[in-house]
Amino acid sequence: MKKIILILIGFFVLHFSCIAQKEIIYNFEKCVIDSLQQGIKMYSQQLHKASKNLKLYAVVIENNNEFEIFLQEYSYLPKSGLLDLIKSTNRKIKAEKVVIPIIVPADIISNQIKKDKIAGIPLSGYYIKVVYQNYEQKVVQTSISY
Repeated sequence: MKKIILILIGFFVLHFSCIAQKEIIYNFEKCVIDSLQQGIKMYSQQLHKASKNLKLYAVVIENNNEFEIFLQEYSYLPKSGLLDLIKSTNRKIKAEKVVIPIIVPADIISNQIKKDKIAGIPLSGYYIKVVYQNYEQKVVQTSISY
């Protein structure tokens, strides 16, 4: 009887830990995906790599009916908590054939980044600003931020 109870407990622990790790896919409207594609193309040309071989991540900041996306390349990052966070996050953007991990500013308090002792998440790279107008996303600015 004890064996059956232990097996059931093990099964439930395994089951519920797997459920918590499901991917969260961010769905953006076509105009935002098109802007992301432009950023991917820019990195592809600069680094002379195919888009599927790029190591990109995005920082997404939401504030007062608008949001900002900083698309960044991470192949230059040393082994660090930030790199661990980028590789382990379950938040993703799917843009055509590229899957881009997402981190958010609140990740600064994650265990991975705390061990790096950095003051903030880097905000640079290909920048996209999106506002909501009449319940639709509209890209109002794209630029390169250093």
